[in-house]
Amino acid sequence: MNVLTRRRLAGASALLLLTSLVPLFALPAAGASSGYSLDFIAAESSTYNHATGGGKYNSRSIGTDVVESLEGGDFSCGDIVSYLIAVKRTGGSGSQTVRLEVSFTDYSTGQQGVAFNDILGVAVNGSDDTGTLGTADSTALLVAETKTGSDFTKPSLLKGSIDVSSVDPGDQVIVRVDVRMACNGQTPTGNLQGYLDDAKVSGLSISSGQQTIPLKHVGQIHIDAPAISLVKSGTLNDDDGTAGVSAGDTISYAFTVT
Repeated sequence: MNVLTRRRLAGASALLLLTSLVPLFALPAAGASSGYSLDFIAAESSTYNHATGGGKYNSRSIGTDVVESLEGGDFSCGDIVSYLIAVKRTGGSGSQTVRLEVSFTDYSTGQQGVAFNDILGVAVNGSDDTGTLGTADSTALLVAETKTGSDFTKPSLLKGSIDVSSVDPGDQVIVRVDVRMACNGQTPTGNLQGYLDDAKVSGLSISSGQQTIPLKHVGQIHIDAPAISLVKSGTLNDDDGTAGVSAGDTISYAFTVT
C-alpha cells in the first residue's frame, strides 16, 4: 500500500467518524421554533359556572384545578366547556405573537346527539391565576373560526385560530378557550374530543405534537326535560240573575298551558 492510498483511507475514516458523531450534536429541525412549551388541558368542571365559562391553571393540580379528561355526567346540554392552554416561553428575546390552532369534534364518536358547535370566546387569565408568570400583559384574540362540515355529522370539526400577543421570555400565559356543547334531541354515545393541533411563531412551528382532551360518556350528559306549566281559572256565571251562587248558575273554566 503506498502513501497516497493510506492518506485516502485515513481521510475516509475521519469522515466516517465525523458522520457518526453528527446525531450527538444535531441542531433543531429546520422550520421549528425552540424556546416554547405548550400544555393543553381542561378546567376542572366544578371550578366554574357552566353558563359563563372559567377555570384556572394555577399549579396544574390534576383533579383540583384541571383535568386531562372530562366526564359527560358533569355537564348539561348548552353548557360551556372551558379549556386552558399554558404557553410557556423559556428563551429568546423580545415580545412575540404565538398562533395557536385548536379543533373540537362537531359530532360524538358513537351515535349522534351532541357536538361542540361554537367557540364562544378566548381570553388570557389574569394574575389571580397563579399559573400566570412574567409580565402578564398578553392578550388573546380568536382570529378565525370555521367548520369542516355540518353539526352532528362525522367527521365535521369546529376549528379555531388564536393569536396570543406580547409573549416575553420568562412568561407563562394561560389562555382560556370556551366552547359551547349543543344537543339535537337524540341519545348520543361515545366521546367528544378537543385538540391543540399546532402552534407557530413567525411562521415556524413550535414542537408540541397534537394534544387531546376527551369528554367521555356523552350519553350521561344531562338533557333538561321541557318544563310544562298548567294554570286553571274559573268564572261564575250568574245565569238566573239572583245574587250569589244559586241552582242553575254555571262556571266557565279556562286552562293556560305554557
